[in-house]
Amino acid sequence: MPRMHSFTDTVSYFADPDSHDLLASLFGEQEEGDWQSRGLCAQTDPEAFFPAKGDSAREAKRLCARCPVRAECLAYALANNEQHGVWGGLSERERRRLPRATPAAESLAEGEKRCRACQKIRPASEFYEDPRASDGLKSSCKGCCRQMDRRRRSRCVAA
Repeated sequence: MPRMHSFTDTVSYFADPDSHDLLASLFGEQEEGDWQSRGLCAQTDPEAFFPAKGDSAREAKRLCARCPVRAECLAYALANNEQHGVWGGLSERERRRLPRATPAAESLAEGEKRCRACQKIRPASEFYEDPRASDGLKSSCKGCCRQMDRRRRSRCVAA
């Protein structure tokens, strides 16, 4: 059976500066002077930046508009796939709508295309023809189109 620690053991552990350094390295706590400590959000109520569903995020966005580290905050949220809250002045929904960074088109070989759904590079022969598209091909590969068709049919049957 594991040994139970007393409250005083726990307090003395966290009061020890060496254990604080260990915790900071384990949990990624930022050093003082880093962009997070310079943000206006560090000086306000964090609940404003994580509104409940249906509540307004206007106050958080108003603060972000004046924040000196807004760009760093947004970059952090996008790099770490933050799913909740207002980061860099954008809500979860607004961050999801941002275009994904994709490699340059010139990196594709002749006769290849990137599937919009799965993001894989495939030969042009794996795409259905679409006369309305600029390159004459659908934006999703045949495999992804089949999956989308199956989902549509299952929705129609269930309805």
